[in-house]
Amino acid sequence: MELNAYKLDFLDIARKSFSLRSCRRSLSKARGIFDLIRIRYIIFLNIPFMLSAFVLARNFDLQLIFFVCLSYFFAHFFINAVNDLYDIETDKVHPVKSIENPIVSGKISFKDARYITIALPFLALLSAIPTNPIWFSAILFVNFIGWSYSVPPVRTRARPWGFLTNETLGSGVGFVWTYWAAKPAQADWSFWIIPMTLYILFSHAILVSKDLPDIDPDRKAGFDNFAIAYGVKTTQRFVILCTLASLIIYVYLLASHVFSVISLPFAIIGTILPLRSLSKPLEQITDRYLIYQRVMPASIFHSIALVLGMFGMLFMPW
Repeated sequence: MELNAYKLDFLDIARKSFSLRSCRRSLSKARGIFDLIRIRYIIFLNIPFMLSAFVLARNFDLQLIFFVCLSYFFAHFFINAVNDLYDIETDKVHPVKSIENPIVSGKISFKDARYITIALPFLALLSAIPTNPIWFSAILFVNFIGWSYSVPPVRTRARPWGFLTNETLGSGVGFVWTYWAAKPAQADWSFWIIPMTLYILFSHAILVSKDLPDIDPDRKAGFDNFAIAYGVKTTQRFVILCTLASLIIYVYLLASHVFSVISLPFAIIGTILPLRSLSKPLEQITDRYLIYQRVMPASIFHSIALVLGMFGMLFMPW
């Protein structure tokens, strides 16, 4: 009897241990997928301008909003996933990206990452079917941008204006396309689509500063991105000019009562962060912590200002 009881206890412990290991593996894989698609960027950078386009078009069709956002989620996930998939070799020798890339760090297998990457553009197109032909064509465009950004022989990320084309132009065109898909067919185009698109273009261009800490590893990998092609000082000036242009356009939209005043604190923070950080000596502005924690978040604050400014006008006009 004692022997049987011991065997049962042992089996029970073994089952619990196996269940715990399985749970940990599942959580690890889920974390790997989460890191692969980088969901936080689309939530804070891209979804705000899409929702703002719906507000500008005065279209609050929840079904359309849901499928537009869902399809864009999948399309943008594809951009991030295919980037990590084709950057494996270069990220292996990078001191930071070797940890951040979930495939290189072992959080997700190459096989699983490849299957997920292949599925994402098709999921994006399937999710766009319930919308309209205008938005379906937009998703085709985003899928093309994702492919051309990372996949040879095009691989625009290795070219001076590649990132700006992908992120800045992609976001600006994405905003216009969302507005086009959301506005009533017979309605005239709003004039405010022009300054708001410029606001998105300049505020997202601040993100080109991400190349500054990776100049040496990217140069060794054979890349010729913006910071490598034009140098640290020119990149610094470019980001500062984009920050000031974003502020000027924001003030114009605020003064024209297109944005609510409740968005003002976020626009101010989004302006102060890069201006203060990039005023440091050149040898300091290539610091990874400074760029990723002080400069790049400026784009997020401008995106929050955009969506709050638009939604605020619905409930508290200026």
